[in-house]
Amino acid sequence: MYILVLFGSLLVSMLGMGAILATRLEVGATEDSGTVEEATLYARAGLEMAMYRIDHDPSWRTPAAAGTWDVPTAVGRGTYRIAFTDPSDGDLVDSPYDPIEITATGTLENATQRLHMRLDVAKPGLDCLRSSVHAEGDVVFEGVTATTDHWITANNEVEASSGAGFASHVHAEVAAQSAVVASGGSQFHGTTTTDGDWPLAMPDPATVMDYYLANGTAIDVNDLPTWDANLLDNPGMEGPPPDPPTQHWFPVGACTLSADGVKKDEGSYSLIATGRANTGDGPAQDVTGKVMSGLAYGVTVRAATVGGNDKGRITLTVTSSIDGVLS
Repeated sequence: MYILVLFGSLLVSMLGMGAILATRLEVGATEDSGTVEEATLYARAGLEMAMYRIDHDPSWRTPAAAGTWDVPTAVGRGTYRIAFTDPSDGDLVDSPYDPIEITATGTLENATQRLHMRLDVAKPGLDCLRSSVHAEGDVVFEGVTATTDHWITANNEVEASSGAGFASHVHAEVAAQSAVVASGGSQFHGTTTTDGDWPLAMPDPATVMDYYLANGTAIDVNDLPTWDANLLDNPGMEGPPPDPPTQHWFPVGACTLSADGVKKDEGSYSLIATGRANTGDGPAQDVTGKVMSGLAYGVTVRAATVGGNDKGRITLTVTSSIDGVLS
């Protein structure tokens, strides 16, 4: 009986130890699962940081190619790192239109999780639109200075030559299918090349407007706002005929309006008001139907005094009437 009791006690003890061990294994598995899930969150944070850098840094391809972000970066209790690759040619910086693959790695203790994403340019547009200047034939600069931060391209030649005694200076990256030529002391101050996938695609003039005609909304030109238009008739007052300085202008007060060919800003004439008796005397124009109440208008005036006095004040007066009565 004594032996049986001891054996029974041993069996109970072994069962108890097994239960404790099973509990520990279950807790360990739960902890490992939580670690893996947290590492996955850190990898996802890495992908979000990659998208943030792409959205906010126009030159993101350069540090991405250098592996700047492919190092452990602390987040929460773990780290993430981001790796960029170009699946098309392996060169991240040679073209902004190449696809990219992003691998974000999240790590927490012994758990490592990786998330992968590929980004492709949906509609890169026509090749010629990548240049600031492009021609189906030749691009020719004659006696000018041209500056741009984008490529100048041509499906035949780009030429810089002298004109009117002046050499051309082109400050840009230049590419052409046939040749890039400088003559007469002219220079290209940038990379010149004939390498490339030629010719660059151009829009078809027969169909280029089809999409806009089919999907656009027709707007009458008369309905467009005229905030940058000059609302006056003959605003420069400078002629010459058939638009003489006095046309569309009439005198206010005791003055006479006439053309003056001596003092002028540009053109052939200016308008002069003589015989003025009061400060309010001068040229005027009817703007009925051209201006509206409550809107702001910009006014620019160039004027000179007959006596050569370089100091003075120009006053603009606006009068309105209701049923012929001035107000």
